[in-house]
Amino acid sequence: MLKRGGRGHDPAEIEKTPKGSLTLRCPVCLIPGVNIPADWQSAPEGERWKYSFFIGLDACFKLKQKNRDIADPELGSGFMYFAKEDEYQDHLKNTVDVPEVRIFAPPTLMNSKNSTKKYTVSGVAAAKCAHHALVLPNGAADLQKGEKYVSMDFVFWMSILTMGAMSLVVVSYDIACKWSVHLWDCFATLAPQFACLLVTALRFFVPNLHVGVHGAKCRHVFGFNVNRWVGRTHGETLEQEWAHIGAMATSTREMGPGVRHGILDDHWHFWNFQKIVGMGMSLPCSTRKELMQEEGCLTSRGVNAVVVGKLGDGEPLFPVVLEVIDVQPKELFDLLVNALGLDVGLRVVSHGSGYGDPEHSAQLAHEVRHELRAAVTDRDLWKSVVLPDLVLEEPSNSQGSHL
Repeated sequence: MLKRGGRGHDPAEIEKTPKGSLTLRCPVCLIPGVNIPADWQSAPEGERWKYSFFIGLDACFKLKQKNRDIADPELGSGFMYFAKEDEYQDHLKNTVDVPEVRIFAPPTLMNSKNSTKKYTVSGVAAAKCAHHALVLPNGAADLQKGEKYVSMDFVFWMSILTMGAMSLVVVSYDIACKWSVHLWDCFATLAPQFACLLVTALRFFVPNLHVGVHGAKCRHVFGFNVNRWVGRTHGETLEQEWAHIGAMATSTREMGPGVRHGILDDHWHFWNFQKIVGMGMSLPCSTRKELMQEEGCLTSRGVNAVVVGKLGDGEPLFPVVLEVIDVQPKELFDLLVNALGLDVGLRVVSHGSGYGDPEHSAQLAHEVRHELRAAVTDRDLWKSVVLPDLVLEEPSNSQGSHL
């Protein structure tokens, strides 16, 4: 990681590597001095919210570590996603945790279940980009005994400090309604390095799937869908990353502390890399669809059109399914083709309003297969096509005569 981060021949030497500098940061999220206008604070209130940084907090209790009394030093502590261990341990020793509000059964249960002497680490707390699920620099730390506020506070403030002390921050946390009550009181006990964050303006929310089990007041005050200046954020994106890293739990729980941190850092690094590479395709597509929906070209009632055609110049000229979209009305199809920048030879294969109906889905699949087979003459050019609720598999040898 030091080599990839350009630190191998730095005159300041490896020890001077800034905290979190070897990570891959989300290129879409706000980065001071990179993708934020210098005068953003002078923008009108209705526009200023767009320069908020969206952070999601959560804990994973799968990522435990057994007590094996292994003296395993960590190399490059704090260089990547795990916060610097000595600073974190000092914080735990010098900070008195706020008494837990015993109103949510799951956190209370996990805090007692993961407190046995068999494990030295009961899980991992992490701060991630609430929109794209990238793990933030210095945004992870081990939990010693459940999801305690003292650990979540450190992860939250350290990630903001490492990212560049953002002024407007939107926080998504499944118990934000209780965690936020004493957050600023706990801030007063932090180390002096966090003093620059005192001017940070915070807004607290509960993810959409979690807020449903909260009371009516929580749903009104902390719900994304009923508050302004958060766009279409739902806050559940960070759960995707837990599904990815959770597969490492059975291996990392047997490791020493240093190796375990290195392995998890490496997997988070690859996760962030995959997410960034995938943005090259996902962001342009989602942006075009959003613009067309604003113009009234697309609706949200369901898919009723499949666009099939050839790729443009310089690409292999065989038919592929490029988009599955809802076109209302059919006369706007030409506008759709131009907006997507696709070949003029595209055409709608099937129309109908009952896309969710199994019988219609089967008929639609049959029509798309027929259209593709009629145009593809080379078996090697056949591509498997996966659509929502539809899987068009590669033709078997018995179907070769139809190609």
